[in-house]
Amino acid sequence: MAGEVNLTLDLVSANPLQVLPGEAWHFQAWFRDANSSPTSNTSGAVAIEFR
Repeated sequence: MAGEVNLTLDLVSANPLQVLPGEAWHFQAWFRDANSSPTSNTSGAVAIEFR
């Protein structure tokens, strides 16, 4: 089963989060697997560099 995650960041009013040029933010999802036993997994990570 494939899925999709969307995340919208409000970089104007995201106080105290501040993005500075040249910074790289890293994102990764942690989720529960739909197996017979309770397990979890992580997605591949992505890095976004702000300019």
